[in-house]
Amino acid sequence: MDLPPPPDGPPAEIAGGLSEADARKRLEQAGPNSVPLPEPSPGRLLAKKFWGPVPWMLGTALLLELATGRPLEALIIFLLLLLNGLLAFLKEKRGKAALRLLRDKMEVTARVSRDGLWKTVPAREIVPGDLVHVRQGDFVPADLLLGSGTPLLDQSSLTGESLPVPKGPGDPLFAGTVVRRGEGTGFVTRTGKDCAYGRTVQLVHDAETRSHAETTVL
Repeated sequence: MDLPPPPDGPPAEIAGGLSEADARKRLEQAGPNSVPLPEPSPGRLLAKKFWGPVPWMLGTALLLELATGRPLEALIIFLLLLLNGLLAFLKEKRGKAALRLLRDKMEVTARVSRDGLWKTVPAREIVPGDLVHVRQGDFVPADLLLGSGTPLLDQSSLTGESLPVPKGPGDPLFAGTVVRRGEGTGFVTRTGKDCAYGRTVQLVHDAETRSHAETTVL
């Protein structure tokens, strides 16, 4: 995945962090720092697997075989239709489980500066402009622009890079990456579905909405 370029430097008003009042106002404007994903019921999810180009073609072939008096061929096509739907259903179930793991990485706590004091808050309450401190072992909770510190970042969940990447002041830190060594402080530039990790989760979700067979036919 191509990562976005870093934004401009931190605005002066967040040099010491936001006030609680300003943070609440920004939370109302930007929304929570989370990635909402639709969670259809298993029954509805299974039913959707029998609605699309591949099921339509198999269903049409099934009706033609029945109309021409070939029940054995019709039974074979019916079994293929059933197998196609079940495999697609199981594939999407596995994909959604992986998505939940990806999304849950953002459902952590974070250390932020509010009203001049450092405190721990749920990561979903982080807003653009917050001053955030990360250290060894932390998941980066939102896209940040590093102001101080030299952390070593594991970006494999976003870029596939196997080796940790050193960061310094002025460098971007992306949500979902992991601090392997060191620590740093930076201001939040993007949250939720707008951050790099949120877009990754959404891309994976979009890719899982179609089966491989349907994509090939289309």
